[in-house]
Amino acid sequence: MARYLSQLDTADRQEPSDVLVLKTTRLKEKLDKLKEEMGKLAAYEKQMWASPDGQISLTDPDRRSMATSGVVRASSATMRAKLEGRFGKQDFVCLPEEGVYRCPAVQRLKYSFIAD
Repeated sequence: MARYLSQLDTADRQEPSDVLVLKTTRLKEKLDKLKEEMGKLAAYEKQMWASPDGQISLTDPDRRSMATSGVVRASSATMRAKLEGRFGKQDFVCLPEEGVYRCPAVQRLKYSFIAD
């Protein structure tokens, strides 16, 4: 049995099957496509570094990103807490069997009320 399996392995290595040839061809095509894309990206990178403001537009050469004031508007109380450097409600884990919440600082907080 071992000799038979060994012979099968040898035959597989000597004569590639049609499936193996197809897979190999397909992989080579994919690799060629990826190399082409990497070349395009390298060219874009060169263009970007050469432009005075460090940006390029692939659709309209005159377009540029708009500068913003850097102010982020928080749409919820949880987001505002994070922006202000505090923990939000989602950061706390309820431990009902102990009647406490565990905060990210691994402190236990006694349950007092439900906030909206």
